[in-house]
Amino acid sequence: MEIDDHQISKRQGHAALMLKSFYRVFWIIAALGIFCLVLSYAFSIIVRSVRGHTGISVKGMTKDIKVAMNLFKTAYDRYPVPPSETQFLRTEGVLLQSLLGQDKESNPRAIKFIDLPIALDGKHGLTGLKEKDQPISSTTTLTDLWGEMYYLLIDADGDNRIPNPERRPEAIFKHRASALEFLSSSIIIFSSGPDRDPKTWDDNIGSWW
Repeated sequence: MEIDDHQISKRQGHAALMLKSFYRVFWIIAALGIFCLVLSYAFSIIVRSVRGHTGISVKGMTKDIKVAMNLFKTAYDRYPVPPSETQFLRTEGVLLQSLLGQDKESNPRAIKFIDLPIALDGKHGLTGLKEKDQPISSTTTLTDLWGEMYYLLIDADGDNRIPNPERRPEAIFKHRASALEFLSSSIIIFSSGPDRDPKTWDDNIGSWW
């Protein structure tokens, strides 16, 4: 069976159209792939930025608490609670009431050493309050961004050294190892981070870092 020039031309045209369609689909898929990569990269930057801002916010609070504790020590030549280098103290009760000038026994001059926000949904601030200057109760706590109270250790023997909690036997690491055995500080404060577990140190946020 002979194929005339018209049929050959027609088949060539079909082949050219198929090839053109193939290239078009190829470039569409390639463009979508590039777009997805760019979108993924942009999302990772946003996530890192948010995490970075979160870390800064929580670390800023640990610094504020430390400053307030030192100001209290300067004013009264003691801390609002008995110091401990081994037993974690939490941001609650007498400690919190004293720093806010609301415990007459511990802070008889009613000095307010720190200004704290009201927590939203129990997170990042004072819990159980509706107004900023409302008196706090014994059940009020100061929480981090994940709803957990902060942890404190205070130099108890006056040598300005505190055993590094990162070196405790129960400390867990995945991506970094603990450092110094002792920290040169009178007070250290940390947040247990997004997982709310003080033993897992990869996401904890400390005042000494």
